[in-house]
Amino acid sequence: MRAVISRDGKTLNGVCHQLPNAGPLVCLPPPPRPPQEAIDACTGHAAGDACSFTFKDHTVSGACEPMPDGTTLVCRRLPAAPELNLTVVSQDLVVRVAHVR
Repeated sequence: MRAVISRDGKTLNGVCHQLPNAGPLVCLPPPPRPPQEAIDACTGHAAGDACSFTFKDHTVSGACEPMPDGTTLVCRRLPAAPELNLTVVSQDLVVRVAHVR
């Protein structure tokens, strides 16, 4: 839900969010728009397609995902797969598997 708040002669636009566990309803400013390069990387692609772009000398690889407007796709970085730390006590038995961050 969108909200407009006026306070001390200033008008702020925001989006209302219900906090978890029946917390209060809060109004937050909208998130910043992604760089145009991230949007351009998904032009002509479908949601879920692989994408990449360069921004400020960094290459970002990810997948095309819809923005909140539901019509524009943006290239978002995929979360990194967790590294696994395996302890092997014999060739046939793995005793412990732990995520390493």
